[in-house]
Amino acid sequence: DFHLDKDTESAFSRFHSGINLLKQDKKLFKGLFYIAIKDVDTSDVRDLQQEFLEKISQICSKSQDNFIFKMYDGRVEIATMAPYNRSEYYKESLRELTETVEDKIYSCYDNGSTFLRDLKIIIAQIAAKDWTSIDSKRVAVIVDILRRNLMSGVHTGCLSANANEELQVFVIFDTQEEIPDSPIFVGDLSCDIKDSGLYLTPSNDSLLFVTIREVLSQLRSSLELVLPRKGRNGEEWHSMFENFLESLAERRQDRVQKWISANAVEFSDNDVVQRLQLEASVALGKKVEAIVLEKEAAL
Repeated sequence: DFHLDKDTESAFSRFHSGINLLKQDKKLFKGLFYIAIKDVDTSDVRDLQQEFLEKISQICSKSQDNFIFKMYDGRVEIATMAPYNRSEYYKESLRELTETVEDKIYSCYDNGSTFLRDLKIIIAQIAAKDWTSIDSKRVAVIVDILRRNLMSGVHTGCLSANANEELQVFVIFDTQEEIPDSPIFVGDLSCDIKDSGLYLTPSNDSLLFVTIREVLSQLRSSLELVLPRKGRNGEEWHSMFENFLESLAERRQDRVQKWISANAVEFSDNDVVQRLQLEASVALGKKVEAIVLEKEAAL
């Protein structure tokens, strides 16, 4: 008996009730309401599809405020599947299902990483019966990742070290696209010194640089590799080194802010994201101020 039974009607009713718990979200439930009915003989296909279509039409005709419109934009497809022990099940039913997924369902996600992140959030919210907007949870997840890497970014221009104790370059987490690392300029001269992995301040995670003076000494050596000190008087060199430090700090500030913005592009107006950007500016400003106060010792 393939008639629309009470269990199916009950499921539809629960779907309809459930939409009142969901907050509007442009990325949720923008797929296809796909009904696959199993163990259907060929002779019953047309009648069964017609019965389900009539029931769904009744739901839609009552009001557009129903789960089919709200959750699936009114997109519905009904498929029948042959009994699994028949060859038609493998040759036709599964092939049709695959074609539907590949050709008729358009993802609003650019990659699997963002989809997986949202799926985990949704499952956690359902388990906790938390019906607040998923956007607030997305922001919390992203900000938590950014905050855990923030001080490493300020110190080294990189993410926190991984399990192999290797620093990772700034990336957009969802796509793994790297944040550009441009050369700096000292006066009219270009210095091709990478920001990634360059210690501007001592870091608690670092075993190499302990004091600001040691950091400054390394920065001075980096500048001398590009612009030798020999042949320049003390005042000229002092000015070049000061410009060099300022350029490094400005570039670090720019890259940290771009890294935060690129990972929180959907939430640029969010107060939490803006506070994090302010924290980054303040933290780097304090570190650079300490460097400026100590720079004489490195000359």
